[in-house]
Order: sequence, then C-alpha cells, then structure tokens
Amino acid sequence: MMPCACAVPISIAKDEAIVGTRVAFAAMDGSALGFKSGSFDLVTAVGTFEFVNDLRPMLQEIARVLRPDGCLTFTCWNKARWPRLEFLDRRPRGAVLWSPEDVREQAQESGLTLVGIGSIFFVPRRLLWWSYRCLAVELLQRPFIVGSILLERHLSVRARWATAGRVLVVSVKKANSGEVTHPDQ
Repeated sequence: MMPCACAVPISIAKDEAIVGTRVAFAAMDGSALGFKSGSFDLVTAVGTFEFVNDLRPMLQEIARVLRPDGCLTFTCWNKARWPRLEFLDRRPRGAVLWSPEDVREQAQESGLTLVGIGSIFFVPRRLLWWSYRCLAVELLQRPFIVGSILLERHLSVRARWATAGRVLVVSVKKANSGEVTHPDQ
C-alpha cells in the first residue's frame, strides 16, 4: 500500500519542527475536519483551495472550528489577475480561478465576514527566471531580483492593482456570537 501523497511533506514538516514548540500536523478532508467546534483562534490555508470548485463546504467547516472572532487567512488563484496569460501562470492544470467577488460572496454564505482581500502581484516566474539566466554579468543578477521584488511591492499597494495579482490573499473572521452579519453589507 502506498502512503498518502501528503504523508511525505508532513513527515518532513515534523522533522523540521523546532523542539519544544506547540505544533501539530495532520492530513484531513477540508470539509470534515477532525477538531471540536471552536478549537482555533487562527487558521491559515496556503495552497489549499487550488482545486476546490465550491469554497463553501470548506469555509463552513473552518468557521465551525474557529472560535468567535477567530480569523482565517487563505490563498486562491485569481481570476482577475493581470496579465491573463496562462503560459506564464505556472498554475497546475485544472486549478480553479476565483474572482474577489466570488470569494467574498462564498465567505459570507459560510458565516464569515471579509476583513480584507489583496493579491500577490509578482512578475511571472517563467519570465523572471528566463530574464535572470540571460543576464551574463553576475553583478546585474542581484539588482534584477531586488528590482522585481520592489516592483511587486509597489504595484500591490496601488488600489487599482491591489487585486490584480496572480494569487488572492483573503482574510475573513468568524462573527462574535453576539454579532449579527448581514449578507448585503
């Protein structure tokens, strides 16, 4: 019997964990987490929603395990990215693209309130590394990388470009039990 594809990364993560820290690793179905309700103040999911066609079952389950006022930060591929050139994306085949509006709507339907949504605006990696390798003078390589990072940071703080990056970074919170959320807000 072959081990789960996630077993190897989890074993590596366990080996790399700092001794004495309170950290646990588990592989679970995102729509049926094995934790009691209200277990977490914070949940982070990076690269988890890449192939999810409906965010609601996972968001509802995460909302269940969050404490009141608990936060979730997650990433997903951005439908509103610029430029929309698939050959530069480096997305796995079959990855799902989400618009900021769809993410907000599904988060609200799942009992979560949108705190913020932005994106990671990066120079397409294929273009970046091809250009980097073409620089024959080693002294130019470091300024090239630093310049691309500065460009990404500069673009990501501009309102017009805030959600134009390749990957959306979404922060939501679970409403306090005394707080009422309205889907039309």
